[in-house]
This record gives sequence, C-alpha cells and structure tokens, in this order.
Amino acid sequence: MGPSGVGIAPNLEPPQGGGSERTSATSPPPLAALLRDLEARRRIEEEESKNSGEFECSPHLRQRLFRLLDGYREHTGIERLAKCGRVRHQVEVTGRFHDGRGRLAGLIRCKSKSCPVCLAQRRSQYAEQITRVAELWREEHGPVYMATLTIRHGWSDDLPTTAHGVREAWRKMIGGRPWKRLREKYGEWQFIVAEEVTHGANGWHPHLHVLFLPQRWLSEDEYLHVAGELYELWHSMVIRHIGEKFAPSPEHGADFRPASAGDYISKAIGLELADPGTKEGRKSGRTPTQLLAAFVEDGDEEALKLYQHFEAHMAGKKDLTWSRGLRDVREAAKSQIKEEAEMERDAAPVAFALPGNVWDLWRHQKDAHERLLNAAESGGYVAVAELMGRALGDWAALETRQLSAVRDAFRGDPADLKAAAKVAGELAFEQADIPF
Repeated sequence: MGPSGVGIAPNLEPPQGGGSERTSATSPPPLAALLRDLEARRRIEEEESKNSGEFECSPHLRQRLFRLLDGYREHTGIERLAKCGRVRHQVEVTGRFHDGRGRLAGLIRCKSKSCPVCLAQRRSQYAEQITRVAELWREEHGPVYMATLTIRHGWSDDLPTTAHGVREAWRKMIGGRPWKRLREKYGEWQFIVAEEVTHGANGWHPHLHVLFLPQRWLSEDEYLHVAGELYELWHSMVIRHIGEKFAPSPEHGADFRPASAGDYISKAIGLELADPGTKEGRKSGRTPTQLLAAFVEDGDEEALKLYQHFEAHMAGKKDLTWSRGLRDVREAAKSQIKEEAEMERDAAPVAFALPGNVWDLWRHQKDAHERLLNAAESGGYVAVAELMGRALGDWAALETRQLSAVRDAFRGDPADLKAAAKVAGELAFEQADIPF
C-alpha cells in the first residue's frame, strides 16, 4: 500500500503501484502509530488550535490573503514566513468548520507583521479583545474616548527613525509630569495604543491610534480642555524626541473625541481585518497589505521594495500596548473569549484529516487551502479524499479517507479510542472494499 505518512518522515514522492494491495493479517494497521498518539494530542489540541490554526473569515478574503502570501514567499527575508501555512509541524493536517467558515490546523504559522495571513489572524483576535474590554469598561465606568496622534512627514523621512520617534514621544508623554497632573485632575486614565504605518504621497506615515478609558465622563468644558492639553503635550514631545520638522499640525496632530461602540475597531484602533481593499488606499496612504497586493496582483515592483523595507524595519515591533490598570478587565475579556472558543471547538469536530505525506504533495497546488476547504464543505472527508485521488492518485485518496474516518470516530473522549481503533482496523484490513 502507499505510505501512511503517520509518525514517519514525509515522503515527497507518490508510492509505486498505486497503493491498492491488501494489507496482510500479520501487518499492523497503517494508523496504529496515530492511535497511540490520539490521547496525547487531545491534551495539546487547545493550544495547537490557538497557535497554529487559521482564523475564520470569508472564503473570498481567505483565498486572497493566501494568494498574497504565496506571491511573496520567495521575496521575504524571514525564513519562517516562507514556510507559513505550507509546511506542517504535525503528522497530519486537519480541517474544521464553524458557522460555515473553515480553518486548517497543523501548519506552521510565522506570526510575522509582514505575513498577510498571520496579520489578519492577529488583528481579528485583537479586535475581539478590544471590543470586549471596551464594553466591559462601559458597563462599569461608562466613557470611552479615542485619539489619533500623528506627525508631519515627508518623502525623504526614514521609517525606522520616525516610527521609533513616535513610540518614544508617546512613552515620554505618559510618563511626564504634565500627564500626571492631568490624571490627578480628571482621575486615572487607562489606554490601549495601536501603532499603524501607511505609505502615501509624503512617504511613510507612522501614527498612533489610542483608546482612552477614564473613570467618568467629561463635561463639555473638561473635554475641550483635555483635547487642548493632549495636543500641546504631544506637540512638545514630538519636537523634543523627533525634531521640529515633524511637529504635528493643530488640525490633525491630536484628534480627540468620544468613541461609540462601532468606532472601537475601525476608527479608534485601526484594526480592521487586513483585507487589501481598494488599490487607492485611504487618505493617509496605502497600508502594507495594500502595497503587497499592488505587487502580487499588479506587478508593481516599487510596491515590493516598499513592502520589503517595512518588513525589515518593523519586524518584532509591538502591535498593541495596554496600560497596567486594564489587566483585570482584559483577563475577564480573555476568559470570556476562551470559554466561547472552547464551546465552538466542541461544536466543530474535525471535518477531515490529511496524512502528512499527502499534504506535502498537495500543498504545491494552486489555491490549495481554498480547494481543500471547499471540497470538505460540499461533501465532507469523502469529497476531500476524492479530490486527493484526482490530484495525487488512488493511494492518497485511500490514506486520506482512512485517517479522516479515524479522526471522525475519535472526538477527544478517551472512550472513543476503542471506536477509532475499530475504524482503523476495518479500513486497514478491508481496503479493497472502499469505494472512491
């Protein structure tokens, strides 16, 4: 029979003979190694799904993001990004569905800021956390305000210098005496800060989106006073830590206003899902993902150079900064999200499983993720096995159906091991009777 791909080094060539021979009665079932691992895998599955699974999004967005990633792999300077979503770190690759949206697990995730897929996944997680924290804060205290802090910038300005300067100006501002006096007057203010970088007619534009969470609502006079003080503080810190030429304008330097529930993600914190969107970009310029789309979809070589510059100088920089006073409410929000995620996982069992060596061949197909999930959505693991058979041969169909049947029988309960073993045995010793 063909290679099992379970517990062995990946074989990148299809087996000889198509894998149609019947296994002898003295041979162990091909999936015996997997059965020994099932209980151990059950214990780590929660962490695995959190760190290596794809985020759930619309099929159109998922397909476009993976096309951008595939188009950039050979141009990145980050080795792990080149492997992201393509190289597996488990003996199998599994698929699940929830509310009609699919995701894969068992693949390396690079978690890089310059990976369009990981960026979208991370921003989706951040967006959920921030929304929960803001709503919990509203229930207990009431007010949420937002601000955008910018600097003047020009075409010749250096991204590493200006981005570092923006971060330093913020850090010094909230640590200085004027800010402490503001807190003494209006009470303790918590905050969530997100750094965003765009590129437009005036070059790179690093800026900050801030959610402020004070203890009470401000009166109209207090609101105007805080808005003025915020601009003056930001203006002075920018001049001191970046330079006079970067001094923010009174019109756009510190835009401070109340935040409605719908503002938390799209306006206040700049964490929209990383859809490349329109090619023109926003008024402030194109996002890095839009630059990547310009290269992959339109062949814009200049956009590629800009994206590589962004990758080289922004890798490893924090996406979000939370004030210490939000620790308890953030933990409460994360606990809610985790509980809901566990319920979703329980309601979304494994829909299919590909043996490692089958995935190692299938991953080179165009739109591999999307075609795989579309097949599973339309006909379950049987349809996935048929797809593998058409693309790779009968042996791949056989092993995919065999492994998927075992995973379907084993739902995480140790009592299911007996059922899984029975399925594996039946498939191992009655292979010739499996219709495709």
